[in-house]
Amino acid sequence: MLAAGHSVARVSGDMIPAERDAALKAFIAGKAKVLIGTNAVSRGLDIDTVTHVINYDIPVDKDGPSKAHYTHRVGRTGRVNRTGIAVNLVYDNESRNALDKIKANLNITIDPLPIDDPDEAERIFKKALKEKKAAKKEAAAEPSS
Repeated sequence: MLAAGHSVARVSGDMIPAERDAALKAFIAGKAKVLIGTNAVSRGLDIDTVTHVINYDIPVDKDGPSKAHYTHRVGRTGRVNRTGIAVNLVYDNESRNALDKIKANLNITIDPLPIDDPDEAERIFKKALKEKKAAKKEAAAEPSS
């Protein structure tokens, strides 16, 4: 990503705390537009401006696909009444089966994006964001009981 000109910060468990803090500060300040983090380090991150989470692997633990880790990861986006979206990269039968188990355990649907038509994928992505924003606006307008 760096070679392609993207401003990227990374955090991982093998970094000393000062390195992780510097990377997080760069991301929070907007100097890095992308933050790449390992599962362990991302726990507890609460950054209001995160709009997208991309799962490069489907979260698993010692018992298999983990709905708790999945929920935690995708919960990093759309904080403080903002809209966010999560993308899961599924690349083989094992990752497909893991995601299917998580979807069943959480009783959720996840719409696939076409991999052979980036324009269509972008259209679907933008439509999902627009729908999420409209749903949040509608929910905020409803009187609470």
